[in-house]
Amino acid sequence: MSNSFSDKFKGAVNKVKGEVKDKFDTAMDNDKVDKFKGQAQDKFGEVKNKIGTAMDNDKVDKFKGQAQDKFGEVKNKIGTAMDSDKVDKFKGQAQDKFGELKDKFTNKK
Repeated sequence: MSNSFSDKFKGAVNKVKGEVKDKFDTAMDNDKVDKFKGQAQDKFGEVKNKIGTAMDNDKVDKFKGQAQDKFGEVKNKIGTAMDSDKVDKFKGQAQDKFGELKDKFTNKK
């Protein structure tokens, strides 16, 4: 009896799947869907062209150059700061404090 119910259930599920597939296939063949698909492709083409034009634009090249210049400035400032005596002094102070804390911790055990 269990197999009979299982077979009927599977059959009902397959029937519903088939009906849904038929309705979906019918909708996909619909002229409205084709028209919408064509409009979407046209808009995609327009956007793609605008992006391509913007990427070739002198303003983009100018902005890119400015960004690269600023990056170079920041990189140089970081390099200068890393070589600075202040960094070495701070590093020494931090190492001293670490040593003090380490001594306190190990002496408490």
